[in-house]
Amino acid sequence: MNPSTFGQNVTFKAKVDNASGTPTGNVTFYDGATSLGNVSLAGDSAQLSTIALTGGSHAIKAVYGGNANFRSDSTSITQTVNKDPTSSLLTSSLNPSTFGQSVTFKDSVHGSVPDGGIVVFKFDGADPGDSVALNGSGVATVTLSTLTIGTHQVQAFYGGTGNFDTSRSNTVSQIVKPDTFTIAASAGPGGSIAPTGAVKVARGSNQVFAVNPSGGYHIDTVFVDGSRVDSMTSYTFQNVSLNHTIHATFAIDTYTITASAGPNGTITPLGAVQVNAGQSPSFSITGNSGFRVADVLVDGVSVGRVTIYTFSNVLANHTISASLEVSGAYSVSYRSFRADSIALARDNKGKLGMYVRRRPDKVDFSLFVVNTSSGVTDFHADFSSSIDTTRPFFTMPPSSRSTRDQHLGRWDFTFSSALAIGDTVRISGFGTNGRIQRVTRYFWTRNGVQIGPFHRGGFFTRNQLKVPMPNRVNALAEDFAFYGFGSTQGLLVGKDRSQDSASSYGWLLSGRWSDVLKTLSDRTGFQIGTPRGFGVFVTGRPIVRRQTRISPAKFGDVLLADIIALKVSIVASALQKTPLGFGELIYNDGSSNPLNGLMIKEIAHVADSLMMGNYSGGIHMFASEPSYLNLDTTIQKINSAFEGPLDTVKFSDSLRFTGVRPLADVPFLRSNSSIQPERLHPVQVLNLDAPVEFELRQNYPNPFNPTTTIEFMLTNPAVVTLKVYNIVGQEIATLIDNQLMQDGEQAAQFDGSNLASGVYFYRITANQPANDDEEIQVNYLTSVKKMMLIK
Repeated sequence: MNPSTFGQNVTFKAKVDNASGTPTGNVTFYDGATSLGNVSLAGDSAQLSTIALTGGSHAIKAVYGGNANFRSDSTSITQTVNKDPTSSLLTSSLNPSTFGQSVTFKDSVHGSVPDGGIVVFKFDGADPGDSVALNGSGVATVTLSTLTIGTHQVQAFYGGTGNFDTSRSNTVSQIVKPDTFTIAASAGPGGSIAPTGAVKVARGSNQVFAVNPSGGYHIDTVFVDGSRVDSMTSYTFQNVSLNHTIHATFAIDTYTITASAGPNGTITPLGAVQVNAGQSPSFSITGNSGFRVADVLVDGVSVGRVTIYTFSNVLANHTISASLEVSGAYSVSYRSFRADSIALARDNKGKLGMYVRRRPDKVDFSLFVVNTSSGVTDFHADFSSSIDTTRPFFTMPPSSRSTRDQHLGRWDFTFSSALAIGDTVRISGFGTNGRIQRVTRYFWTRNGVQIGPFHRGGFFTRNQLKVPMPNRVNALAEDFAFYGFGSTQGLLVGKDRSQDSASSYGWLLSGRWSDVLKTLSDRTGFQIGTPRGFGVFVTGRPIVRRQTRISPAKFGDVLLADIIALKVSIVASALQKTPLGFGELIYNDGSSNPLNGLMIKEIAHVADSLMMGNYSGGIHMFASEPSYLNLDTTIQKINSAFEGPLDTVKFSDSLRFTGVRPLADVPFLRSNSSIQPERLHPVQVLNLDAPVEFELRQNYPNPFNPTTTIEFMLTNPAVVTLKVYNIVGQEIATLIDNQLMQDGEQAAQFDGSNLASGVYFYRITANQPANDDEEIQVNYLTSVKKMMLIK
């Protein structure tokens, strides 16, 4: 067989030809210089079989060694041994594999088992490294863990040997899948994250997580690998090559409801109220005492007069505001008087402690005159009543004005432009006297020079007498004048014990309004001492029996003055000199005050009891100092509650003061709907406006040591002289010397420190000054009284 294939059995046959006979001997076969074997001739031939020939060309030589008969000889042939063909089978230990995993590629070379050789593994056409030698089983392997993700074309190339031919393996498409990582995704309450749980993510890939809050919630924080990244709605892991965590937290949405209330009420809760989403908060609106809800605006829109409003399922910011209005009885305004305001009151003439009489003290007038001359620039008028320059005083058309005398009765008016004949000038103002205003004369001027004759009169369109504003003494005096204290025969502080225990108790019972004023103040001042009951005077002498007046110098008790003022206010209200119902108002200051819950007039009754005290074991006992202090503090608050500027509903025929402020503005007083206000039907027992008779009163105290007070009443302004004489008629003191004094009650002090004990006389003379207008002299008045000085 020539050519043969490696591994095949090749038989070589050598024939020794000789015509003369059959040779014997041996034939040696050589492969080149290598003996393949020595074979004896069988017949004329010797043959040798071998499988040991390697691939390639072989010079095969048969050498006959000869014998005795035959000589040696040789012959050669060229034996071609072809390489044994091979085939390669490439396999993968793991396909598909995961990135990073070790994959073994095995190339099995088939045919006969090759006697060696190397295999080159190529990946995607590239040689990754050294060649791999076949093992004894004809197998070459290579193990890799570095293949990248994707599909790789792998092929093995067997390089062959001298005896075995090369071969190319099949192509293996090696799939390398990415390796995966775990991203642990979680979310707290109030929302979700998607995907969630242990999320597998291939290496190098991106993974998006969506963070979704539930209704009424918002994303609070997103944590990636434990670190805050923000409150985002999505997060992307890019080119993943590690395990990760992602966690989302949520917070409930909160909204602000701004709640407010106007004056005199509250809204609860108040201010910027934080509300969780979905909640339904309620707001309560309450008016202060005497107020009610007027309207409630929610987000600027009225929802009506509601006292409770509920926001349903809040999912936005809101506003709620409430306005309040005075309700019913709380809109009523009342009037009260403080003790000092009564004591300090002056009449319209400046007289301290005197009420204002219903006598006109001014005149409100308006008149016009008609110009009768041409080129008039000025106008002059003389008025019977002096002009009150503190009140409006003007002309139409406007003018500048000046007066010619200090009595303000004669006036010049200058106009900015000349008046034509027939032009009208209107003059309006107030006269200072309570008499009808008259123009005694007027005339027209041009640049200060009179033009035309004098005129009288003028055409009055208004000429009204006006009474002055009453003062607080008017309220006190009218309480007496209209029998307001008639049930007790005067203003009573304490309790009248004249029928049983006059020698053990003392009380104040003033039968005249002037006595009340003397209790409120004297020359030493006001009642300002410590609040206490009727125990002793400042001298230590017990207070017993009725006292018509208790001056500050004798007692000094602020509570006494405050009780008096309270009773004046209560009676004035019952008489409807001030708004009705003051005494029935209920006190409550919101503390533990034992007087809370009582009507004002009940508090006055408590005051009467505390002022009297009581006896225990023969000892006159009084309440504790804190009790008196609390009582006085309470009464002072009540007295001040409706104190303020005076104004009247009317005064010209009867007195009625307006209220000062509505009950709703006084938080510690409330209306009393459970009782009808007490009404005292006025029974006039004293005409305060009637002319008062001239009177010189008995001095007090009398007897005296060393000082005493002499009071007298003037019916009109008068020039007064008051002198003191001894028992033989000698003048020893002039207390008032020819002094002009206003009408009303007057007083003078007499000091007998330098005189001896005995009887003295005081004499008054009073002469009303002449009437400037009418020049009428009034009658001369005189009176004498006796007094006693005892040292």
